[in-house]
Amino acid sequence: MSTAARWLYRFAACLAGFLYRVLFGLQVEGREHVPREGPAILFANHLSWHDIPLLAIAAPRPIRFMAKAELFRPPLIGSVLRFFGAFPVRRGAADRQAIREALAALAAGELLGIFPEGTRVRPGQTGRAEPGVAYLAWKSGAPVVPAAISGTPRLFGRVTVRIGPPIRLEGFSPKPDSEEWAAASARLMAAVAELQAEASRRRGAS
Repeated sequence: MSTAARWLYRFAACLAGFLYRVLFGLQVEGREHVPREGPAILFANHLSWHDIPLLAIAAPRPIRFMAKAELFRPPLIGSVLRFFGAFPVRRGAADRQAIREALAALAAGELLGIFPEGTRVRPGQTGRAEPGVAYLAWKSGAPVVPAAISGTPRLFGRVTVRIGPPIRLEGFSPKPDSEEWAAASARLMAAVAELQAEASRRRGAS
């Protein structure tokens, strides 16, 4: 991401943060868990198109998003997404180009943003994670930071982004098999589910 793109990214995130807090009651918890520098993977559940700006607001540094390829088809939207460092990934396929770009971003010390479920899931639920996050963490050695988005943005409603401590995925065999990927992915989604439950308990107590 260029210097100009980073400046505009931060400006847009600050402006969006103000609007989301005023209009949708956005609350961000655990922002300090995102490493301030060095490679890291920030992953979250996927509820709606709001999720990308919500994570951008919540994180203390710019995110390179892996976004579904369909978002890049409209030329204007695709150009804007690429300008801010996002790159496409084809769902339901082993997208080697997207994997190479993700690993290059991590090797450059960037923060990578992923929605591992690969599709939207109903509020309060978590889906099964695709193995891509676990693979990227194994291949790069980067910590994985879970985040849970709770609530549906609606006028004067309440939305929470809760970020948990980084997770180190270790103990893989030299050539991990499908069972290891599945176990690692389940562990990651369990961390998101726990963050969702904690956010729900906090809303109930307030």
